[in-house]
Amino acid sequence: MRLKLSLLAFLLTVTPAFSGETVGIQKISVVSPERDRSLAVTVWYPSTGGGEDMIAGENRIFEGSPALRNGSIRQGRFPLVLLSHGSGSRVEGMAWIATQLAAAGFIVAGPNHPGTTSGDSTPAATPKI
Repeated sequence: MRLKLSLLAFLLTVTPAFSGETVGIQKISVVSPERDRSLAVTVWYPSTGGGEDMIAGENRIFEGSPALRNGSIRQGRFPLVLLSHGSGSRVEGMAWIATQLAAAGFIVAGPNHPGTTSGDSTPAATPKI
């Protein structure tokens, strides 16, 4: 809990280098020889434009966030944030925070967890996350 509060305080007090910048989004597939299937990962990142306008993560619960599907990646070095949606959800539902982080100059990678993503969730797989 202390780590979460520290991270939140850090994010709220740091002046983002690219605040309000355009956000790109891409879906990638990560192959692992140890798994019987690929891991679906969504990546949000600072973008220079291009790509296709979209609203990321809009659903009955969350308001969507503007992004550019396959937008050009801004040149530079950016810190990486790994984002977990938790058990029984989907990474798309985390777009509200992922787009804000990317606009502030972070790369955000969020996987959908096999066996614990909505529509692919089993009680036996939940402890394996």
